[in-house]
Amino acid sequence: GWTYATTTSLFILFSLVAGWLILGDDVSGATAMGAAVIVAGIYLINRRDRAGSWRSHDGRTSGLRLRTAMSIGIALFWTAGLLATDLGVRDADPLAAAVLVSVIPAVFYAVLATRSGLPRLGGIAARNIRRVLLGGLFFAASGIAFAFALKFEAAGVTAVLTSSSPLFAIVLAFIFLSERLSLAAAAGILLCSMGVVAVILG
Repeated sequence: GWTYATTTSLFILFSLVAGWLILGDDVSGATAMGAAVIVAGIYLINRRDRAGSWRSHDGRTSGLRLRTAMSIGIALFWTAGLLATDLGVRDADPLAAAVLVSVIPAVFYAVLATRSGLPRLGGIAARNIRRVLLGGLFFAASGIAFAFALKFEAAGVTAVLTSSSPLFAIVLAFIFLSERLSLAAAAGILLCSMGVVAVILG
């Protein structure tokens, strides 16, 4: 939770700043305010304990510097990918761009799986393979939609809106997976919703 919230928040910040400085995107006050509200909402959604401290899976507050460095690095990679894709779809078909963006990680994963000792597909139950493939279809659809969004909207705004995914994930998990919805998560959902509306209106 800590890693996801921190990385997503940094991605929103880096994308808005990079879009403004590098791509010349206009960032309205409403968009900046909406981004800040979404960041606060993501924090609340991913908050773990009553004390409000972020803890690792073993319950200890260790490795903060390493986790922070990893979050910064991942957010920078996401931002670089966003800027490159945004520049690529300006004079290209978004569907073709989505195909290329998807092929590169697929090839990378395939090479990594064949060259390493990672578990093979044979070690996954048939019903789980079907679930993973279904998840892949949804990710593919989101990739195509993301490419089209970049074609018609500023990179920073697209990053802000797509980074509100925890809002939908937590609600769908509550409905379909019967996961517990805490008061903090409910407040985070409300803040994310308000932030999304502010960005759209901005």
